[in-house]
Amino acid sequence: NIFGISFYQFPLSNHYISSLYPVVILFVAIGIYKYFGQKIGLLVLTALIMFNFSKNDFGRPSGYTMPVGVTTSSIQQASKMIKNDMSQHVGSFNVVNTLDGDTRANPYRYVLTHVEKIEPLMVEDYSNADYLYVISRDSKESLLKDRRWELISFPVGEINSLGEINSGIQLYRWRNGTSTGEDLRR
Repeated sequence: NIFGISFYQFPLSNHYISSLYPVVILFVAIGIYKYFGQKIGLLVLTALIMFNFSKNDFGRPSGYTMPVGVTTSSIQQASKMIKNDMSQHVGSFNVVNTLDGDTRANPYRYVLTHVEKIEPLMVEDYSNADYLYVISRDSKESLLKDRRWELISFPVGEINSLGEINSGIQLYRWRNGTSTGEDLRR
């Protein structure tokens, strides 16, 4: 890897050298073992593990790279709520997440499809769904004024709150309407 990188003429990004990280860890481990011997090496290894363990934030209020209040269990809870609600309705559905930049709600789509065994429509088909499930901290009124494509492309006929998921995060069900929904958006 080092030999191959030596021919690269442009600035290196982290992903170019990330394959070297295990090599560094292995060389450090071999060095500790050779330099300190087995007993002291084991003590040094234990100290390194304890140091790294204390640096992990196991008590954080959200999953890694997830918005505050969103965890794997809250995604599963929201997906279960959607599945239970869809069992009472006939038609197709889609899902939107306004909590962060992932408006297409990929974690929710994954759990709905592979765990709950119900599949939302594709992300291109928001306007074709009979129901749109919206996961948000915003109020209904705010969501109706939101200019994100996933929301404005859906013709809103009726809005129902299905309850709180976690930390002020609400799950709404929008029903497809015959109008463009502008009467609700005003």
